[in-house]
Amino acid sequence: MKVADLVDFNGNWNFEMLNQWLPYDVVERIMTIAVPDENDGNNKQMWSVSSNGKFTIASAYHIVSNFDNAAQYETWLKLWKIRAPERIKHFMWMLYHGRLLTNLRKHKMGIGNPMCRFCHDEIESEIHVLRDCPKATALWLCVVDIAVRTSFFEGDLPHWIKFNLFTNVYWNHNVEWSDFWATACHAIWNWRNKETHNDNSQRPLHAKNIIMSYVNDYHNAIAKSVIVTAQPRHLEEVGWKEPPIGWVKINTDGACKDGSAAGCGGLIRGSEGEWLSGFSKFLGKCNAFIAELWGVLEGLRCAKRMGFIAVELNADSLVVVNIITSGKESNASGRSLVQKIRKLLQME
Repeated sequence: MKVADLVDFNGNWNFEMLNQWLPYDVVERIMTIAVPDENDGNNKQMWSVSSNGKFTIASAYHIVSNFDNAAQYETWLKLWKIRAPERIKHFMWMLYHGRLLTNLRKHKMGIGNPMCRFCHDEIESEIHVLRDCPKATALWLCVVDIAVRTSFFEGDLPHWIKFNLFTNVYWNHNVEWSDFWATACHAIWNWRNKETHNDNSQRPLHAKNIIMSYVNDYHNAIAKSVIVTAQPRHLEEVGWKEPPIGWVKINTDGACKDGSAAGCGGLIRGSEGEWLSGFSKFLGKCNAFIAELWGVLEGLRCAKRMGFIAVELNADSLVVVNIITSGKESNASGRSLVQKIRKLLQME
């Protein structure tokens, strides 16, 4: 069937047909795509995965490997919000990519033996150096609560990183567990390197206290920096302002929950603040940006149906406003919505 065959007589997607053939989560994503219209111009082939509509090997690889951008973004966002010096964040970035120069990695490069120089019978990978080596395990046993030790000491490297970033490890100190954990990993790696290259070097006896001092020193420095650099705030009250006489104002908004269920809504009011109309729409699965665009589009459609010509549009997203004004949107789904909005605004 052609795409046009999946549109009903009212110009909407025929969900009765789609629900028979596709999983519901796929149908939810189709909901967020604007229905094709003859006024949009001629059809053309586009590779929807890439931003410019052109096929690339990288985008095809992401599909085949089931690369999840949302999950990756969530991990990176949490990783870069760790309150630690930049060198520790950079170290965690290398750890997440598996780029630490362990004996296993050097062996793959044709340099040396892959075994741990302290354990002798275990391969020295990232997870071994930072968690499973007895020299590292001794520290973790002092700080990880017994109730979560089984979960802490199991899983591969990606699982272990996410566990410590997103799991509450019954930590009874005044700092976030993820801050301590990242700082401890960096310290363990440094101590390992010093012991490897300097026979006289030894790990400190009270490793936990030393790491806690690192964390507290950084937090105290950040607190003092905030006090010194804080700027006096200017309070400005923001409220709804009526449009000129003879005009109507549309206020729109869109939102999504965890990149899944999304919706939009808005209302139209006159020059005296009177309520003229309102609308809401369930969108299925999309991000907040697409939901905001849908809110603008539905608001303009509602105003057009009611015959309003002098319209003032208010949206709370500066990104949406700038993209509608410029008409430049790289995302294929967003590009279609922007074009429809600009036509309703007579900008095209």
